Amino acid sequence: MCTEWFIVGGTFVLATVALLQDHIRSWITTPKLEIETEASMPYCMKLLFIHPNNPNIKADGYGLRVAVKNKTPFLRVKSRAISVEVFASKLLRKEQDNHFYPVQGFEPTNLIWSHSFMPSTDISPDMIRFCFIGRMIKPSARKEFPDFNKENLPKNKTCLRIDTHLARHTKGHIISAGTYRLELLIGAANTKAINLNFEIKMTGDWYDDEVEMFEKGLCIKMTN
Repeated sequence: MCTEWFIVGGTFVLATVALLQDHIRSWITTPKLEIETEASMPYCMKLLFIHPNNPNIKADGYGLRVAVKNKTPFLRVKSRAISVEVFASKLLRKEQDNHFYPVQGFEPTNLIWSHSFMPSTDISPDMIRFCFIGRMIKPSARKEFPDFNKENLPKNKTCLRIDTHLARHTKGHIISAGTYRLELLIGAANTKAINLNFEIKMTGDWYDDEVEMFEKGLCIKMTN
């Protein structure tokens, strides 16, 4: 009798494993994405902009980035994260009542990777890729770089281009001084997407010194 129950139990276990093997295999090989940022190197940095049509025209600027790492989870095998995307789902601005409201004209879309300027990338196990959140040009040079300039914003103040892959001619992705919340959806073809919120503060003031700029003029932090 015991032998029969042992056979029945063993058969049940084997059948269950057979049914779940695809799920188990998928779980074991699924990569885990880890996201970090702060207003300092290597996440954020001073940049040199060169005009695409005239290399003699140059300007200083700054860039905000997040780091996305393919971290191998415990008890899982190392696997490549395929087609990793950082999708800007919402951009909100903090108003005088201390509440955040959607920025009119901002269209949800993917952000671009800083090494390729493309909307998606693969990340090998234990490797890191940086994604641009936004970039800005020194105010005095804004008119030479129309992709980073919005004509109706104060000409002596900084403005930040949220680095969307698709940029509308209405320039809803270029923002002025203020406090903003950027909601991102970050995922890959072979791992579950995660929602993260980032707060961006911009005073509108420009500082040539990189440390001073990220202390007084431009800041980013993850809020969850």
